[in-house]
Amino acid sequence: MTSGKVPSEQHVAAFQAAHEMADVLHRSDLPRDNAQWWRVVISACNSGMLGAEFGTIDADRWAQLLIYSLDKARELRVLGDEEVIHRRMIACAAALRYFGIRKGDEGRDPKLIVGRFLAEHQDISPQEFVDQCVKILSIPHDVPIDATFQERIRHVTSARMTLQALCDVVEYLESGPLKEAAVRWCDIEPLLPNHRIH
Repeated sequence: MTSGKVPSEQHVAAFQAAHEMADVLHRSDLPRDNAQWWRVVISACNSGMLGAEFGTIDADRWAQLLIYSLDKARELRVLGDEEVIHRRMIACAAALRYFGIRKGDEGRDPKLIVGRFLAEHQDISPQEFVDQCVKILSIPHDVPIDATFQERIRHVTSARMTLQALCDVVEYLESGPLKEAAVRWCDIEPLLPNHRIH
């Protein structure tokens, strides 16, 4: 499906086969200002991947499309990091659990998955990251919680979910420097705040 209008949310939500979604996602005119369309696509791909639990033949292809759609939505800046990063890591962990390791696959090669995470966090140490999260949630007790603070909560919650899924991915790595570096990040997950700090 490479001509005509981009299918509606209702249309993409009804796709039964991964190749139908693939045809849409490889178009050059994907929405750049419709976050809900992307959320529907991501949800559909996620459901397709979860079909692995019921023996769906193309579930592995749905997993690839899930990760691709998350990356594309982030690339086009339709969805923010807080909405994408943890979902991508969770999707990778699920793909590894359902389908196993496949070298060179960005969603099923633990070296690539962990390497990407470390590259995106190369300018901050695990402890500095914890300190940053603590600072984000630290506000005076007399300051009311507003929409801005809710955004901060989402930021830290996303970070926690990312690290939890990273720890699942790390289990597939062989011992070595890469795994050691990732484990240092896994170790800080319990240290991240989950509430307002006065």
